[in-house]
Amino acid sequence: MLEQENQEQQKRLQEVKEGEVLMRSFFERLPKDRLLHGNEDMFERAMRGQEGERTYTISSSGAKLTYPYAIEVLARFAHSLQYENELATDVAYFVISSDRKFLCEIILPEKSPIRGVTGRSESRKLTAKQSAAFDLCLLLRKNHLLDDHFRSIYHKRLPAMRNARLAIVSKKTNSYKMRCKPSIWTQEKQRNPGLLYGTVIEFNPFMPLAREHGSLMLLTRDRLPEFPNFPVFLENDRETQVRTLPLEPTLSVTSQELEQLTGFMVTIFSDLFHKSFEAISETFPYWFAPATATAKKGTSTTSPREIIDWDTLQFVQENPEISWFKDMDPNSLCNKFIYDPWDGRKRYISIAIDHGLRASDPPPEWAPRRKWMDNIMSYSMSLSKNSRVKVLADCDWSQPVLRAECISYRRNFLDPATETENSEKAECCICVQPIRISPVNIAV
Repeated sequence: MLEQENQEQQKRLQEVKEGEVLMRSFFERLPKDRLLHGNEDMFERAMRGQEGERTYTISSSGAKLTYPYAIEVLARFAHSLQYENELATDVAYFVISSDRKFLCEIILPEKSPIRGVTGRSESRKLTAKQSAAFDLCLLLRKNHLLDDHFRSIYHKRLPAMRNARLAIVSKKTNSYKMRCKPSIWTQEKQRNPGLLYGTVIEFNPFMPLAREHGSLMLLTRDRLPEFPNFPVFLENDRETQVRTLPLEPTLSVTSQELEQLTGFMVTIFSDLFHKSFEAISETFPYWFAPATATAKKGTSTTSPREIIDWDTLQFVQENPEISWFKDMDPNSLCNKFIYDPWDGRKRYISIAIDHGLRASDPPPEWAPRRKWMDNIMSYSMSLSKNSRVKVLADCDWSQPVLRAECISYRRNFLDPATETENSEKAECCICVQPIRISPVNIAV
């Protein structure tokens, strides 16, 4: 049915008719071996219960072999010939046309004692395939390769040390008890510790890095064992040895000092990893603290209190985040860790002030492409279309433009960076007001 004077529907009908003509013409040109025959009596044979198909029953077990079941028996027999997955176990079926009839040749896997058989001539392809499978099952049974239940006498050999391999597969989480964290981090914590154990973490690069990496202090509720040195790959995949130095003296902390340590941890996870945690010191199993420049000169007998940079901890506690203001010294913006509070992937290290660019200018051609390219101020943040209107209206368009290095969104430093992670490293230009400055001094 077509709507009267509807040209679109009439055009569609004409296209369908032309498609029908093309399809008929295509099928008429097909070779005879690709034409299907014998489907005219399909319904009649189904009503008669597949009359004419052979069956074979084993009297001792009552197992009955039929045409459809024969294909399944062959598949299980071929699968039993597999040894540690080194060979394919598929059954190959080849159907050929002969005088409006079809013959099927079956080839079993290479390790089978009987390699195959050619079935009877049938009027349908499916019947020819099932008939050949039926004949091959009878041949396997005659040679005692199938038992009284049409099961293979062979059994698939499993790989050696399979239990050991299975134990290290991460997908088998319901088969083995897995430990996701060391027990020292999962111990029940209900109170603030009075004593903490310190471990100094030092970075020793084989080649000079673009930025000097300071040491860290790891404070734990229990004493950690000694760890061997291990490599990490930092700037430009330069290998850096990580050395840990356990300190023998303990650190007696007050509640105020513990609040400073907790606040520093919360700030670090928020700025670096875009993860928010409540500053509840009772729930923390460990704390990171910045170390002074003299940490590398310390020994195992040095007190943790002498190594921790308490001034930085106090500054971070008083300034959990730094926002730009109009009277801020532009030179103080250089060599800072800057991040987008709305997108954890947008993180930068400021390099220098670009006096040739203004906040209202479009981003330079060398800057990475982003969704918002109207101007540098809009380019710097990742807010949605509706949310950024108010922020842009309150921005000071006379603020300086910074050249900054984009930090790749990388978590694994135990291996060299991938191509995708390396491609994320690039210089860009940003304005600081719509984003945030981390209070942690990266120069320490």
